[in-house]
Amino acid sequence: MSGELVTSSDIIESGRPADLLISIQNRQSVPVTLHRLDVMTSAGLRTCAWQRTGPDAAGATICDGTPPPLSTTPGRRVEPGDSVIYRYELRTGGRTWPGAKLIVVAVHGDYVLNGKAKRASLTLSKRVQSTVLGEAQFISGIGVPSFLLLPGFLLLATYRLLARRSRQADAGVPQLDVNAIEFIALSASLSILAIPFFWVVSWLAGEPRTYLDGYDTRDLLSVWIGSVLAGAVAFSVPASVAGLRLRLRTPQPTDSPEQALSRLARAGETLNRTQIRFRHAGPSGDVPAQAFVYAAPAAEGEPYWAMPAIQYTCEAEAPPEVQRELLELLRGGDSAKGVRDFLHRHSREVKLAWEPGILPGPVQVSAARVQAEVSAAPLLRMVVPQAR
Repeated sequence: MSGELVTSSDIIESGRPADLLISIQNRQSVPVTLHRLDVMTSAGLRTCAWQRTGPDAAGATICDGTPPPLSTTPGRRVEPGDSVIYRYELRTGGRTWPGAKLIVVAVHGDYVLNGKAKRASLTLSKRVQSTVLGEAQFISGIGVPSFLLLPGFLLLATYRLLARRSRQADAGVPQLDVNAIEFIALSASLSILAIPFFWVVSWLAGEPRTYLDGYDTRDLLSVWIGSVLAGAVAFSVPASVAGLRLRLRTPQPTDSPEQALSRLARAGETLNRTQIRFRHAGPSGDVPAQAFVYAAPAAEGEPYWAMPAIQYTCEAEAPPEVQRELLELLRGGDSAKGVRDFLHRHSREVKLAWEPGILPGPVQVSAARVQAEVSAAPLLRMVVPQAR
């Protein structure tokens, strides 16, 4: 006997079965009766038969999912020179590692020659490639050398994409070179950390596993989406915290004296502050003004934030020690934090207000309008309440 093993595709994708055709030709001068076909595949592949008649196919199930019954019919008779073809379906068997797989079919039969019964056998084999549906398009398309590096790559790529689009990001964020040793090392490290995280998530879902034992399209999509989300969180959380801290420190035109003290306290500033002379754009045109520096420019050419002095008034019912302790704090050049905390504790006894003048409160001053910086002076000034 001779035969041939043919598949409709040499690449078997998960979720996409392929046809497996077994062609057997009788080259004997007498009829041959076929009794059994043994179908064996590498781990990760499975076969199923499309019909129940004919020789049993050991190792294959019926394509509807039920096991094939034992054959109670005589084997198939093949006349000299004739051939028969059996059709099976080849599928991936759940989660698997992509790569080369082997299919082996053993054909068993017998024939009668010169009155003597003889056995006939034939072994056929074929090598195919098993892949995960979508892996080539997803992984090869972005240039990642291996699925194991995918979590780290996606995390880094997502982080970099968000960093480039963020206003706080550097304009010169470097490109990702997937072949650079630094990228491979960092990506591999992050990907290793992703393995136990994947197990924890799958355990919470009621199906604990890792993709080290094999994976399918669902795992590929889960790792892809999870890695992108992890990269987004890795950037967004620190960026949100930094943005919140920046907003808490950044002056606003509507800041009250209490808010100004709080911002200076968060920045670790003191209340002995530099002053600037500048041209202030008033309703009737530019007028000369002098104010305290609320926030200095972060870079050359950026604007200043200026503010008037803060007046504090001790209420008549305030105990004498409150005013005395506040004066001691101010004479000692204490930080804004110490004064803010004291005023917060005694907010009923001590009232704050912007000093009346050209500026109603904090203003932004362009660097071109600043004429000179003046020596530092105390920001807080005491006002004696008028007798009623």
